Amino acid sequence: MIIECKEYIDMIRMKELIGESRIIKDKISNSTYLLDDIKFCVFAEVLELTDGWAYLLKNSDLKHKIDGIFIIRDGKRKDKGNKPVKENLEKFKNYIENFLLKIK
Repeated sequence: MIIECKEYIDMIRMKELIGESRIIKDKISNSTYLLDDIKFCVFAEVLELTDGWAYLLKNSDLKHKIDGIFIIRDGKRKDKGNKPVKENLEKFKNYIENFLLKIK
């Protein structure tokens, strides 16, 4: 499993993550394809996308081969008063636990 940790996801970071997922999980000509079953997920503090892009990231194939995206708190980076959402942390914890149980 590869866990990419980001302070925030904006348009630039979203494009970088999609590119990374392609490098890790796509078949690349003239190379040995070893990473097909690797899980690639993203753990970020906040999501700084417009509502439209955030919807597409969550509900379409835009995220390409990113297996999971976990956003820990609501709001933007400057909204320091927003604390991490316990439910979001629990989802990430459960994702890791389920992964570990499957590889045993």
